[in-house]
Amino acid sequence: PNDETWPRPHDPGLVFSELASSGEIDRIARRALARRSRLAGQKVIAHFDWRLEHLRFDTSAQRATLAFDWDSLHFELEPVAVGAAAHAFSWDERGSEPVPRVDELEAFLEDFQEARGSSFTAQERDTAFASLLYSLAYSARCNHAVSPETPLAGGDFRPLLFAAADRFL
Repeated sequence: PNDETWPRPHDPGLVFSELASSGEIDRIARRALARRSRLAGQKVIAHFDWRLEHLRFDTSAQRATLAFDWDSLHFELEPVAVGAAAHAFSWDERGSEPVPRVDELEAFLEDFQEARGSSFTAQERDTAFASLLYSLAYSARCNHAVSPETPLAGGDFRPLLFAAADRFL
């Protein structure tokens, strides 16, 4: 979003402006957005909804062979795309896999850099963390919209956001 904390939600049933404030979630999102002036990286074409449920695997070759949901394709800075992908890479909306842990987020970023063949610069790493935190905040805000008071079993990003913010901010 330009000057707003949140874009129009992906689900028309989620109208953030009509819902209870999410306090700390909004504060973390604004802190991540404040890093926009320091964004770094080269632009790439990337899938922005890279989750387990959108992939199919060849288990014998241990690699992804098919990706669904290509309406989420963007031309964006590579560290922004990687941070967004990391935030929910292991989560399955159908409920069979939980949200990742903080150490898994870090491992995702490290594995990506290894597969890329080069490490992010300090500024690119900061860009990836800012994108990761903003993406976590957006998912947490969606969770808050659905259930402001009660944690969601298996798919609640709020605890992960708070733990990641403590580590990455």
